[in-house]
Order: sequence, then C-alpha cells, then structure tokens
Amino acid sequence: MITEIDAGHVIYDDLELMGLERRLKGHLIKGGLEGERPMVGEKIPDEGMIVIISKRMSADKTYFNDCTIEVNILLKDIEGEANPQLNELLKKAIQTLSDNEVGKVEDVWYRYSIRSHGIEQESRLSCHYANITIDFETLNVT
Repeated sequence: MITEIDAGHVIYDDLELMGLERRLKGHLIKGGLEGERPMVGEKIPDEGMIVIISKRMSADKTYFNDCTIEVNILLKDIEGEANPQLNELLKKAIQTLSDNEVGKVEDVWYRYSIRSHGIEQESRLSCHYANITIDFETLNVT
C-alpha cells in the first residue's frame, strides 16, 4: 500500500530531470498552500521552483485507489508580466509526466494522467505559476 505522500514522491522524482528546485507540501520552509494556489512564504529562486501538493488518497475503491496531485511551477515575473519561459517549463513538465505514467513502488502498481493544466498569476509573490492537476491511481488488488 502506498499513501498520497508516496504518490507525491513519485511525481517529485519524475520531475527531477527538469532541474528546478522542488518542494513537497510538507517540506515548505514557511507559509501555507490553498488548493491549487502555490502560497509559499519563502523566496522563489530566479530559475523557478516546483511545489507538489498531494491530496487525500481514497481507500474504498474496488480496483484502484486514487488521489489528486497538484504540481505548481513558480517563476518570477519580468517587469510585472509573466516570464515567457513559464510556458516552456509547462510544456517540458507535461512531456516529462507523460513519459512516466505507469510504474511500481513498494510492490504496488500505479498509473497517473494529467487532468488539466494552465497558467495563473500570483500577485502576492510577484510571479506567475503553471498548474498541472494529476489523477494518480494505485492498483488495489493483491
């Protein structure tokens, strides 16, 4: 059995190739996170940062347990406008996640797929962020 934290670690590891600093929800220095909004109370590195938020894992399904994972790629604005590189980072993340959709961890098979993605503004942090919503499922049979 794997938990939503384990699912978050799978996505964390899959995004390592992007070369950006990555943080899981429980490893933020300070601040909080509200749903899709990447509210972090720390400095965003110039090259950007990825924040991964795992939601509750269901445990009552017949064949698959599931959870939702929010991936937020934060990038500082340039003169008050979205950094054009953010769209390229979003494309790279989508491609990276599309290449690693099925796997096995702790003898449990999992699969995930991208449900949605988009770019939003976060004025309090003077940045824009790309959000990717992932449906993550684990095989619930032995």
